[in-house]
Amino acid sequence: MEDVDECILQTDNCNRTSHFCVNTRGSFTCQQKSGPTDCIAGYKYSAEQKICIDVDECDENLHGCEPEKEQCRNTDGAYECDEKCDEGFQFSLALRTCVDQDECVDEPCDPGWQCHNTIGSFVCHELPKAFCPAGYKPLNGTTTSCEDVDECVEGLHTCHPETEICINEIGKYRCEALSINEVDFGVNPYEALPRATFQPPVQECAEGFGYDLNTKRCLDVDECGAGLHNCTLSIERCINTLGGFICRPRRRCNAGFAPDPVTGRCKDVDECLAGVAKCLPGEICINTEGAFECRRPSRCVDINECLESPCRRGTRCVNTEGSYRCTLSTTTTATSSPAVTTSPGPTPCPEGFAIPPLRPTAWELIGIIVVVLSLFSGGAKAFCFETGFEWTRIWTYMVVMENLPVYLCACNQNLEFT
Repeated sequence: MEDVDECILQTDNCNRTSHFCVNTRGSFTCQQKSGPTDCIAGYKYSAEQKICIDVDECDENLHGCEPEKEQCRNTDGAYECDEKCDEGFQFSLALRTCVDQDECVDEPCDPGWQCHNTIGSFVCHELPKAFCPAGYKPLNGTTTSCEDVDECVEGLHTCHPETEICINEIGKYRCEALSINEVDFGVNPYEALPRATFQPPVQECAEGFGYDLNTKRCLDVDECGAGLHNCTLSIERCINTLGGFICRPRRRCNAGFAPDPVTGRCKDVDECLAGVAKCLPGEICINTEGAFECRRPSRCVDINECLESPCRRGTRCVNTEGSYRCTLSTTTTATSSPAVTTSPGPTPCPEGFAIPPLRPTAWELIGIIVVVLSLFSGGAKAFCFETGFEWTRIWTYMVVMENLPVYLCACNQNLEFT
């Protein structure tokens, strides 16, 4: 699966004034700028795109791999040194070691020869001459294809030479009587009668086998050569077997990829999802294109809860480190704003809040939600409300804001606090 570069497409949510967008496999990160063109290690600034892009340490020869023993493989923001394998082997990212390479996938053998994979190599075995059903013969002496036998031309028919004519058909022939002007009446009249089409005798054989008239035995049928297979030849090759056949993908895929069963194209194997990745305990498996990475958890990044709009209507969400808080929207104003008198008492209100009268009368204010802190002092209960707003408590709804219990109170007309 091809990675989408959110930075180039500008589908990220980074503040480009203070942060760089850094693309990663399947995601992106916002890196705070320490300078106008500074990027974190493993990335470099692109003046054209105005973003940080990955440095290909392998291509730019900035790696520390040993050329004699290791092969450099670029990753996001870094690189890895894979073991260099001998001929006939390839490096497996899942097993982190060299494994045998199946050369037969590339069909290295000549026509008429079958490839057999061995450890680190392969061998080619000559296929036996193709067995063809009755009425067919090997095509040009090949081992995989059959063609129709022309019994009439090759003199393999049983038609009477003076009263009948041989007519070839696919897989068989038939004898037809000559016209009345061509018949020699000196021969037996019975033999001049039209003859039925010749059909080879039928012998019951197991599936995948056919009866051979010459050997009087059931022999393997080459489904590939006779076109009796169901392989998709555009993406597969047919291989004849004893009593059957198999379809193998034509395309050879690099390590970390596998042929798509529908299109035959090589696609990435998700080693993390398949459970073949060998990460150490505590590491996180991250799938990459044709490989995977084992990463230790990095520092936690704050989640912006406000993106999911958790606050009630009429309030504004403010994201904080590790949490969020809901504050009054400053776009709505009251219809009247009498002066607020505070009740006596030692309990102070937070900045921007005041203590209302013990029994204030509600002023007309529709649809405003006021955040009121519940403060306790000496057993007396006082409610603080945001200055500049008039309110009446209609219901209470507990939430958490800076580890203090708060109430969300709605305002209404002509209601009185009790």
